[in-house]
Amino acid sequence: MSKYYYHGTDKNSFYKILETKEIKCRRLIEEEKINITRTVEKTMGPGANGYEYISVCNKNSFYDSEDAFNTFIRDQYCFIISDDVDAIKTINLRNKNEMNKYRDKLSYFACNNSDSEIRFSIMSDEYHIKTRIPLSKIIGFGFPFNRINSKELEYLFELSYELRLDIVNTSEPYFIEEYEAKKNIRKVKALNNRG
Repeated sequence: MSKYYYHGTDKNSFYKILETKEIKCRRLIEEEKINITRTVEKTMGPGANGYEYISVCNKNSFYDSEDAFNTFIRDQYCFIISDDVDAIKTINLRNKNEMNKYRDKLSYFACNNSDSEIRFSIMSDEYHIKTRIPLSKIIGFGFPFNRINSKELEYLFELSYELRLDIVNTSEPYFIEEYEAKKNIRKVKALNNRG
């Protein structure tokens, strides 16, 4: 399982998030009249996160073609979020053992998605964060290097330097493992240099 959380988005929403300096739940987006579509087309509506929560994923050790990583992160624009956030692990609707344990909570969730603190999803690697994720909790961003032009690529590298954010290539199939391994090595070196 990965250490950090990843929030996938489209190009337009990516720039709006940078402009507003936070990832917002759908309710705030509508209240503030921010013109973004996010991934509503993929979820055919608000999705499991509803109007009060933001969907993120924490990569499982295995690859599932229907997980959040493959649906919303891989080969897309994304933000890397610190592990210092209150993320709620969703109950996997496809896991019979979990469903037997939380069956009585599912009907409340279905009728009161935005109020339910117990969260459900069909994606095994999905987590929910309530209301907003400020830029201070974002440690990096990613985008598919192979799908953007050189001018935008140069701009995004300059932007990552200016904001002091890490940058990853979401076109690479194992970019999370590679990124987190490098990040861990840097932390170990920094700790060793202090001592």
